[in-house]
Amino acid sequence: MSPMLLKDYDGRDPSGMWISEKLDGVRGLWTGAEFLTRTGNKIDCPAWFTEGFPDFPLDGELWAGRGQFQIAKGMVASKARDSAWRQMIFGIFDAPGENPLEERFAVLRCLSLPPHACIVHQVVCKGVAHLLSEFEAVKKLGGEGLVLRIPNSPYVEGRSLYWQKVKHSPTGTPPRLESRPAP
Repeated sequence: MSPMLLKDYDGRDPSGMWISEKLDGVRGLWTGAEFLTRTGNKIDCPAWFTEGFPDFPLDGELWAGRGQFQIAKGMVASKARDSAWRQMIFGIFDAPGENPLEERFAVLRCLSLPPHACIVHQVVCKGVAHLLSEFEAVKKLGGEGLVLRIPNSPYVEGRSLYWQKVKHSPTGTPPRLESRPAP
């Protein structure tokens, strides 16, 4: 299973697109039996962490909190101790499959998950001003940025304009957001 990957925001009118916070963690692909990294390497996590997950694929981020990327990365890479995993959350943003995005979201809403897993909150974008407002709110909380998902889009492997990222620059300048038609 190869994940769908983000491209940079292409400047199209974001109205109607789904917005969520871009979690800064380690991409985690639940295969239905185990966690893999986005490159397909097995993630060695405690058995209790996988209890209660469904027997079908989920795509998300193993996340230790805003500004804690190095902690999440270190835990996954070093085969961290059981107790260290207690600070990790699996933020789920998709259930890979052939259905359109909203049908995959419906699958996620029906899941009963363990307490260390959550569905990443998605809202429909009302336009550029709304996108900027959401971006500033996430930035104020110390978040990395936003992800935009095109409605009714399929889940495809590799980089795709169906998922786009909006991040602040290292200099702190906001992203260039403008309303222009889709290419």
